[in-house]
Amino acid sequence: MTSSNMIAKVFVLGLVLGCLIAAVHASESKENHKEKVEALVRSWEKALSGKPVNCRRYVDLFVEDGYLHTPAASSDGSLAPIHGQVFIFKSCEEGRYFSKFAQVETFVTGRIVISGNTVSFSRTSLLITGDTECRMTMHGYTALNFNDDYKVLHAYDFWSHEELDDQWSKCHFPVKKTLTETQPEPVL
Repeated sequence: MTSSNMIAKVFVLGLVLGCLIAAVHASESKENHKEKVEALVRSWEKALSGKPVNCRRYVDLFVEDGYLHTPAASSDGSLAPIHGQVFIFKSCEEGRYFSKFAQVETFVTGRIVISGNTVSFSRTSLLITGDTECRMTMHGYTALNFNDDYKVLHAYDFWSHEELDDQWSKCHFPVKKTLTETQPEPVL
């Protein structure tokens, strides 16, 4: 065997070995990404559960100038953005969604779908009022767009404003007020 044949064989062997290592690394990288995204979703689920909700834990999931797009930020139920950790925190503490409830428990109720740096899932929140011990459920869908550090850039939360108002009105006997009527204007 000539030295050029030997060099060619070593080169090909090195190339094949390099491809195998790259394929294994890519596979591990995908699994690592999936695990980190699932950890982000579990953190999101835990942050939106509590007696009361720990708004600081929730806000810490976002980058400093992140966005939360939610019907809770608007008086008409349209999807409105809240920009920045400070305003997301204020909305959580004082706004329509969490401040009226003594306890909130949030559960991912469907398949988690990961597409690059976005994850979406269906979820249900159990809302318990403090004044009448009324339980309400809010079904919706959430999509989180995150950066390479798995911090949320944009969170989109979709749920029916009308359905929540209807449940709220049934919790307060005999007064039939909606959640919208009991709230000050949203804090943005």
